Amino acid sequence: MRFYWRLLVIAACFCMLSSCVIRRPHIPKLPKEVNHHIQTFQAAPVHPFYMGEQDTLHSAGIPIWYEAIGAKDAPAVLLIMGHSTSGLAWSRRFIDPMLAAGYRVIRYDNRDVGGSGWTEKGYDLSDMALDGVRILDQLGIDKAHIVGISMGGMIGQHFVLEHPDRALSLSALSTSGYYFDPQLKSVTLKVAWANVALGLRYGLIPQNDRRKVKYTTKSMAYLQNQEVVPLEMMNWWIQRKKFAQQEGRKSNPKAGSHHTKAIRLSGSRLNELQQLRLPSLVVHGTGDRLILPEHGEKLAATIPDCELVILEGMSHIPSPEDEKDMAKAIITFLKRQQSL
Repeated sequence: MRFYWRLLVIAACFCMLSSCVIRRPHIPKLPKEVNHHIQTFQAAPVHPFYMGEQDTLHSAGIPIWYEAIGAKDAPAVLLIMGHSTSGLAWSRRFIDPMLAAGYRVIRYDNRDVGGSGWTEKGYDLSDMALDGVRILDQLGIDKAHIVGISMGGMIGQHFVLEHPDRALSLSALSTSGYYFDPQLKSVTLKVAWANVALGLRYGLIPQNDRRKVKYTTKSMAYLQNQEVVPLEMMNWWIQRKKFAQQEGRKSNPKAGSHHTKAIRLSGSRLNELQQLRLPSLVVHGTGDRLILPEHGEKLAATIPDCELVILEGMSHIPSPEDEKDMAKAIITFLKRQQSL
């Protein structure tokens, strides 16, 4: 997600230099007694985030951590997470319904993130898609349903275009066929101003734990269109950070710039997607402020016979209810393919 915020800062600075006038954005408020809640959450025992069998493989010499959850003989679903974010962000609310529906779920950390290795070698989204292929190889899985969110949806597009014999379907969530599409807006100046406001309040790199919690959860709550930062969000973020520290899952400080470069190097997929012959689903929220809904609509219109599900109010960072709605939409789509 840092990639998008950097773009927002650049846009806002340009706006200031150009003497643009824009309404001050509404930043979510912190809950009452926030310092007490932060202290309580930080003192609580760490909840386990692992759900299945973990392993690591080497892809182009880079260790890639993955986790396989569910029955080995069940149809496989490969989950691909977005920019600078661990695969552990695929929550139980999203995964449990898939397990209950009879699927085996595999999630993993992209290069430079979480339990996967760091690298200074350049790479693009095709290289990152190949990491997913090698996970399937190691697990002995011939084909899988590919599900990706945000940058993960872009990686998923490369996966199905470049390795069509390894994919059963594509589900692309909150993503784009070309983020830098000159015909579409990606983010608005209002969102850019919000990031500048938060940076001025807490610093783009907050210097203590409480400021980090407040900065990050306010950013997330803003992207979820919340009025007040939910305590559940704050607790979840603190727990995941504590778990990462406990397990030694430290992301490369350069992960954001590496992922941004990978997106730029990979360019547009819109021409190639017109030739895709694979069951495909696009899910996008009307409240997405980082990749506007028009990107999802164009992506769905580009892929032949693609299904489009628009979730009212869902933001780029899905709420707990949004996660359940996304899982339901994907399961309905997958079950429909099985019945054909």
